[in-house]
Amino acid sequence: MKWLIIFPDPWICYSPSIINFTKMLDINSQDYIVFYFDDGSFDNSKFNFNAIPIKLKKGFFVNFFRRIKILGFIKIILFLYVILKEIKPSEYQKIVGVDSLGYIIARFFSKKIIYYSLEVSKNRVNKIIFSKKRPDFLIIQSVSRLNYLAKGFSEVGFIQNSPILSSTQFYKRFYEGKLLYLGNIVKEHGVEICIESLYFMNEETLYIKGIGDARYIESLKEKYRDLYLTKRFVIDNIYVEQEDLFNFIKDFDVGFCLYDFEEIGRSYNYQSSPSGKMFNYFMASMPVIGNNIIGLNLVHEHDAGVLLDNVSSKGIVRAVHEIKENYLNFSLNAYDVAHIYDYEKMFMSNWNKLTR
Repeated sequence: MKWLIIFPDPWICYSPSIINFTKMLDINSQDYIVFYFDDGSFDNSKFNFNAIPIKLKKGFFVNFFRRIKILGFIKIILFLYVILKEIKPSEYQKIVGVDSLGYIIARFFSKKIIYYSLEVSKNRVNKIIFSKKRPDFLIIQSVSRLNYLAKGFSEVGFIQNSPILSSTQFYKRFYEGKLLYLGNIVKEHGVEICIESLYFMNEETLYIKGIGDARYIESLKEKYRDLYLTKRFVIDNIYVEQEDLFNFIKDFDVGFCLYDFEEIGRSYNYQSSPSGKMFNYFMASMPVIGNNIIGLNLVHEHDAGVLLDNVSSKGIVRAVHEIKENYLNFSLNAYDVAHIYDYEKMFMSNWNKLTR
């Protein structure tokens, strides 16, 4: 069977769900091709799968199209042109559109489309899609996100934004005070609160691994110069592929998964999103400290870390102390929940529906 996958955003290298989806297609001996948008804002050179970028260099025109709210339309035109130039879509039995824009592009080639939801929005386009142009099948992370996006839609498969765990084992260790911040290095994700918590702890260190604006990263080093010079925190923005992530994070003790809602507002997409880094921490038997929001409720349900009602430096300190006092139990629980939501297990449970 041949699969056409349409990813309308520029961060495909940082989309573990799509990376794992293509890996599962490989495991099941499927042919596929991915078309993805590339404006140069992310380094997608590590995406080593069968993929063709739709290039539109970020700059004046991209900013102008976004400002006058026609960037989506421009993407549709570019995708249609390149796809029709490179392949014959009629030869593909399965077409996957990622989020609403990917779905719209896919509908030009078939009426039987798999809608892969990575973000949820009640925008006008989604309302039309799920009332009139209904997908053949919907992949989404949870019931709460389904009810927000398309309540009552029944042709659905639940696949979390989690890693493939086929080779991972419980990694038993003792707490050593090594804290990890993984993901976008932005204030909105609580990076500064994490750094500031070090002032209230004596021995803990923080490793910040991810991507971010170079000027902002330098401002963090300057703002917290005393902590940076004494190596209480380190910032590393070298890309790690998903299959190598376990070996990188397994030696850390606690993972942060935070949002600063004063900065980003109360977006339901953020509040309900089961963060990919949460599952990556679980993969390495690592307890999580996060916001007390619906998207992270697995932490509370499985006692795999501590959730904070109000995110603050002192709140983080209390959570670290709580985890430290019962570290092995939290770590075992994290390992267990990772295997419940193994991407391969969830994918294969929906395989017959995906290929019908």
